[in-house]
Amino acid sequence: MKKILTTLFISLSAISFAGAQNASTTATSTATTSATTTVIATSTATTTPVATTTTLQCVINAFIKRDNAIIAAHDALASSTKSALMARRDGLANAMTITDKRQREAARKAVWAKFRTDNKIAHNAMKAARKSAWSNYDKDMKACGNKENREKNERWSMERYESDSY
Repeated sequence: MKKILTTLFISLSAISFAGAQNASTTATSTATTSATTTVIATSTATTTPVATTTTLQCVINAFIKRDNAIIAAHDALASSTKSALMARRDGLANAMTITDKRQREAARKAVWAKFRTDNKIAHNAMKAARKSAWSNYDKDMKACGNKENREKNERWSMERYESDSY
């Protein structure tokens, strides 16, 4: 039992020591009395520059402008896709009324080809609008005085949208 308690105490001491080693940079002054330690003052050193309200508002406006442009692009994509689907539905319905098999198959293939073309045009327009929104966002952030245009998660997001897998 004594070995278990000793091992547990050593483990907890090692963990707390490691945690103290990994803590952020702090300066602490302490005073030691007979059996207790009292913390007198603690201060944390910071190197983060303070942003002005004007700069923050500029950044907020850049985010809003970018996201509104992307939302509008998604709305346009949805509208174009809906129109293409309705045209395909109506075209296929009309093609099925043709009695000659060869003409019916030719009409059906033409409807599908037009749908693919319309869908591809809509997706390309979406991709161009998204790239434009991000490009304008970069310009706006530079105008705000922000040297790093995007945070890591935003960079990943943009790389995802620029890929052909989307």
